[in-house]
Amino acid sequence: HNFHYISPLPYLRKQPRYTLHFILSGSGHLIVNGNKYLVHKHEVFFLDNKSTFAYYPAPEDPWEYVFFEVVGDFAPQYISMTGLSIENPIKPCKFAQKITSSFISALQKKEKGGNISYFETVSLFFLLLDALKNTENSHEFFYQNNFVEEVKSFIQMKYLQPEFNVEYLCNSMHISHSHLCRIFKQNENISLINYIN
Repeated sequence: HNFHYISPLPYLRKQPRYTLHFILSGSGHLIVNGNKYLVHKHEVFFLDNKSTFAYYPAPEDPWEYVFFEVVGDFAPQYISMTGLSIENPIKPCKFAQKITSSFISALQKKEKGGNISYFETVSLFFLLLDALKNTENSHEFFYQNNFVEEVKSFIQMKYLQPEFNVEYLCNSMHISHSHLCRIFKQNENISLINYIN
């Protein structure tokens, strides 16, 4: 949404879903349950499905932002891992320039008549979540039990193939060697190499 062209909605309302809003440029005002905030470029704000809110651009520097609707069983878990809440609905975004560039690239592709695929959209969403995650639980953000089970299944299927080694496993699972070894050891209480052997 670019509020140089879109009319703002300054009135109080509710919504049936969670939303995450990343500010690409400009600034604006956010009101949540009577609390007022100023939101700036490269910050993210969160809204839930219970609170009364309003948000609108600052007239002197209207914002442009992208937003995601977050629905489904994992929505509360994803939001809680970012550290955002209705009590603390705004957070600065780490590596914001990288995220801004990724969003702008996708939006320019769309403006030129191209399609943004489902997987491109999901990757942008997870890129944003990764930039917001709390450092104390970052090691368990999307991996841990289910991911390690996938790794174990992959090992069972592939370990007899001549090209199989730890680097092949890491490349196939799209994860760094050190990170995979760390989360595998945390979950299985055995090193990845010993498990494979």
